[in-house]
Amino acid sequence: MNNDDATPAWTTALLQRLQAVEQQLATTVNINNDPNVTVRNPGADFHPTEEMLAQYPFIQEDFFKRPLDDSQRRQFLFDCPKNAVRNYDPLKLNKVTVSASAKHFDSALYNIQYRLSGLTRALDWFLYQNLHGNFNDANIRQQGSDFAQAMHELLSDLASYITTLRTDNFYKGLPNHLEAPGSHQENFLVSTQDMLDHTFF
Repeated sequence: MNNDDATPAWTTALLQRLQAVEQQLATTVNINNDPNVTVRNPGADFHPTEEMLAQYPFIQEDFFKRPLDDSQRRQFLFDCPKNAVRNYDPLKLNKVTVSASAKHFDSALYNIQYRLSGLTRALDWFLYQNLHGNFNDANIRQQGSDFAQAMHELLSDLASYITTLRTDNFYKGLPNHLEAPGSHQENFLVSTQDMLDHTFF
């Protein structure tokens, strides 16, 4: 078999790298030309427009303190079918004797993993629809908007759950004597008043 006509592997790899750089440069040009984008080094910040804030008001809310109630969470998840080939159940703790605190910590991490696995329902369903759906531009925009909103809500719910775990852990570790809190400009996990109320009552 004559391999003289075959393209060398290094040539293909180089071509792929050049295409990746071209795509990156094309994205950079779009960012540099957008009046709502402030370019930093590295990265960039974008300033949501009034239209975006009106359509998606949740992006202004505290991402770490927006838990969903169970019915809302189920609604977001059940709007997307399960992927029949994906395992959604995290690994279980081995059946050995461990301390109560270790079990409690493992249970918290298990719940985080379980919630993360639920997020893949929206991801997999979105990919499936992009691959097999017959959508016009308006439908694609709506699908993208719905997907982004669902992911934002579910990720914010997970972040809020972790905030609750951190807060509970913080309260367990509070001493009888408290040091002076830091600057009021900092974004603390627990407000100073809540911390004092918990300590003295």
